[in-house]
Amino acid sequence: FSNQKAPLNFIKAIPDVLRKKRDVQFVMVGDGELRPKIEKLSKELGIDSKIVLLGFREDVPEILRVLDVFVLTSLWEGLGRSLTEAMYSSRPVVATSVEGVPELVKDGETGILVPPNDFKAIARGILTLLSDQEKAQKLGQTAKQRITDAFRAEVMVASLEKLYQEVLSEKLDKKHF
Repeated sequence: FSNQKAPLNFIKAIPDVLRKKRDVQFVMVGDGELRPKIEKLSKELGIDSKIVLLGFREDVPEILRVLDVFVLTSLWEGLGRSLTEAMYSSRPVVATSVEGVPELVKDGETGILVPPNDFKAIARGILTLLSDQEKAQKLGQTAKQRITDAFRAEVMVASLEKLYQEVLSEKLDKKHF
């Protein structure tokens, strides 16, 4: 757990979720320098019995299959692997709208985007998906289709070819002037 992933914002969102949905369990995969702070804040908020810290895991696809919602609270993120895996697993996503994330998560279409550092918005997003299973399922299915379409071999090759063409055109233009 690192500052980049902002796990404390996830922890701060949990009490708001539990006020409306008491039967929810939270799972965090990963580990790192912020683990002691996560454990301390969880105890202070009285939610430590509702959180399972799994540490680093090799079986993430299996874990994703049993989640109702995937939450990404990063303060900065490229095209995150965990986000891509969650979307490919048809999990509905609540994610912070930072850097590369909106390239994958289209708010209201393939997931719910929230502002970074806004644990209240994170909680609202989680509650929306937990309260409306039909919407959650639709977002998850659309998310999987988005990942499948975006990362098909022919799409990746076409993107790379376009990039090469742009770079070559730029170099040729500079040589002639």
